[in-house]
Amino acid sequence: MERIGYLQEHLATLTGMENSMGGYAEQIAATLSEIEKELGVAGPNTLSSYSTAELHEELSKRDSVDELAVDFEQEVTVEVVTGDIGRVSYYKGPIRILVNRD
Repeated sequence: MERIGYLQEHLATLTGMENSMGGYAEQIAATLSEIEKELGVAGPNTLSSYSTAELHEELSKRDSVDELAVDFEQEVTVEVVTGDIGRVSYYKGPIRILVNRD
């Protein structure tokens, strides 16, 4: 059996024991950490394993995020003014813009 399969079985056993007796949270956390390492998603930058499209799709579902879609051959101008400083950007479609209000 490959290591990830072994770790998944071990996690299932620990979870069952935690649910029935308690006291296994530390071992569960350690096993999850090992699974993350095995899958290559361990560490503080686990979001880096997702594609930009996957991240975009997830963020666009959030309540405080608006998505603006610009179709093929359309253009959009984005102007941001803060005090006396302004910045203008031009984009040609197709593009999708997320506005995060958090």
